[in-house]
Amino acid sequence: MDNRYKSLLEILCSMESLAVAFSGGVDSTLLLKAAHDALGKKVLAITIDAPFHTSHEIADARRLASIIGVRHLVISPGKTSLEELYFNPPDRCYICKLKLFGICLDIAAENGLAFLSDGSNIDDLDEYRPGRRALEELGVRSPLVESGLGKAEIRESARKLGLDNWNKPAMPCLLTRFRHGAKISDADLLRLQRCEKTLRDGGFGLCRVRVDGDTARIELAPEEMTKAVEPGNRKLISETFRRNGFAFVTLDLDGYRTGSMNL
Repeated sequence: MDNRYKSLLEILCSMESLAVAFSGGVDSTLLLKAAHDALGKKVLAITIDAPFHTSHEIADARRLASIIGVRHLVISPGKTSLEELYFNPPDRCYICKLKLFGICLDIAAENGLAFLSDGSNIDDLDEYRPGRRALEELGVRSPLVESGLGKAEIRESARKLGLDNWNKPAMPCLLTRFRHGAKISDADLLRLQRCEKTLRDGGFGLCRVRVDGDTARIELAPEEMTKAVEPGNRKLISETFRRNGFAFVTLDLDGYRTGSMNL
């Protein structure tokens, strides 16, 4: 692990100047910290505040960039530029990466930065990640991949460096909670955020709310399922979800898993 982290620093030093697409997740946080250690003031963090990114993730990105001490820009793209994503097409991730990383590339160029990087790691290469094609087409660098770092090593490095989000669960964009082809409104995204916040505030760690019309399907870590059906929790979850417009609230017995809406 230590040798791979040293390799990461060497790769970053060779870039001379860098913009980091910064979500506030553990991967991009480690990358940003390493970039700052390697390049100092020649690093810029860019966070895209799109409607399908949760407000608490944006707030966390601001907090972490401030702690690391990196110049940070939070950009809100116009809704019209993202309109086709509200129909959640099967190639949504590819389209999204092209649009959002295109914005980041323009900002990097305006600031005279040599490269744009993202927080992809080697474990991502084994998963269904259609957005990777967009990154390759745009010439976005993935230093964690280049240095051979996987998720477990990234978390351990983040812990050793004192990054307080080292064990933070992954938080992909809210569009992944809907079926492909579903027409999505801003109101749908807001009620989804409120429902997932109820679960997080209730102490549930790894959780997703999958939306299919007026049905909400809750995915939890297997060890937390019993907790969800305890009378107090069950009542709170049911009332909150129904208040937010869901007629049916279900608990998925298969538990949390990535890509369960990729049908």
